[in-house]
Amino acid sequence: MPTPYASSARGLSSSDPILDRLASSDGAVKFRAIREVKNHIIGNRTKKLSYIKLGAVPAVAAALADSDPNLIVQSAAALGSFACGVDAGVRAVLDAGAFPRLIGLLSAPDEKVYSNIQPFATAFLYFFNVCFVGKFIHAVVSVLLVYVLERKWNVDCMIHDFVRFSSS
Repeated sequence: MPTPYASSARGLSSSDPILDRLASSDGAVKFRAIREVKNHIIGNRTKKLSYIKLGAVPAVAAALADSDPNLIVQSAAALGSFACGVDAGVRAVLDAGAFPRLIGLLSAPDEKVYSNIQPFATAFLYFFNVCFVGKFIHAVVSVLLVYVLERKWNVDCMIHDFVRFSSS
């Protein structure tokens, strides 16, 4: 039996209630909406592109700034799904300002947030590197990937490694 908010059974439109739920001030409503979007787009390029066109990515990305670790993790999972395999998804995530937020969350004191964000940040760095290759970008992303994986955030070391990597 379809729910009043089921958008998978019909085409998406700008009047789709999912947009209202993504923008809700009620964390539980927002959490369910983000999870619904994530479940719709996993492995479904058409849905992914529809949600991107609808403008859902900025609302999903905004949840990264929430204080609820579960909402943050769900948002990161959805953003990772948007970026997976679709250049327009990577661009939408970048345009929504999610990349700096994801990287910033890698220093989150909450271990649940860090341990769940790290794989998505790593995957996003990989997709970014694949989609927007250039020697400079490749060097930056490669150094960031190492630092994400090793969880070391010494800026002097990052600069040194970047200079060494980009000159090779």
